[in-house]
Amino acid sequence: MDNLGFLERILKFHVEIVSLGDKMKNLDEIIKSSKDDIENVGDFLPYIGSLFRAFKMKQFNKRLAKNENRIKGIYSVIPSESFEYFGIKIGTSVIQNILLDDEDEKTEYLLLGFENTVRNGFTDYDVTLLYFDLICELRSADLKRLVDLSHRNGQAPLVPIEDSSEQTFLSYIDRKLENKNLILRERTWGGLGGEYVENTDLSTVKITDLGNKLLDFISY
Repeated sequence: MDNLGFLERILKFHVEIVSLGDKMKNLDEIIKSSKDDIENVGDFLPYIGSLFRAFKMKQFNKRLAKNENRIKGIYSVIPSESFEYFGIKIGTSVIQNILLDDEDEKTEYLLLGFENTVRNGFTDYDVTLLYFDLICELRSADLKRLVDLSHRNGQAPLVPIEDSSEQTFLSYIDRKLENKNLILRERTWGGLGGEYVENTDLSTVKITDLGNKLLDFISY
C-alpha cells in the first residue's frame, strides 16, 4: 500500500470525525458566549443595564428560535477542514451581529451573506467583514432600496410624489447609499449659486462595483 495514500486516508478519516455533533457543539458555544456578552453590558448603570440586557436577550432568543434550523443547516455543510475559519471566525461575527442589530429584518441579510460565504468558499476575511459591516451600517429599508435600484428583483424602483414625505425619506436613503459608494447619481447644474443639484431621474442611477458585489453577497 502506498504510504502517502494511506496517510491521506487516515487524515481524511480524522477530518470526517469532526462531525456534525462537534459543529453543533461549537455553534452552541458561540451562542452562549454571545449571550454572556449581553450579561456584561451596562454594569455601570445597573437599572438601565438590566433593562437593556433583558430586552436584548429576549430579542436574541426570538431571532434564534426563528432561524435556528437555518443556522444549523449552514453549519452542517461547512467542510470540516475549514470549520475553524467559517464556523468559528466568520460564524462568531455573524451570530454577534444577529444579537446586536436593532432590526429583526437584518437577520435575513446576515444569514444570506453567511450562506454565500460558506457555499462559495470565500476566504478573504477582510472583504467578508467589509460586506458584513455594510449590512450592519445600513437599515433594512436601505438594503431594499439598493435591490430596487438595481432592478435585480424584476421591479422598478419606487418614484414618490414630488415634495411628499416619502420623497424626503427615499432621497435620504439614496444619499446614504451614495455616501457608502454603493450607487452613483448624476448631478446637474442648478440653483441660484450654480451648485450641483440631485438628478431625480432614477434611470440615471448606477450601481457601483461595490454595490453589485454587496448584492451578490446577499444573493440578489
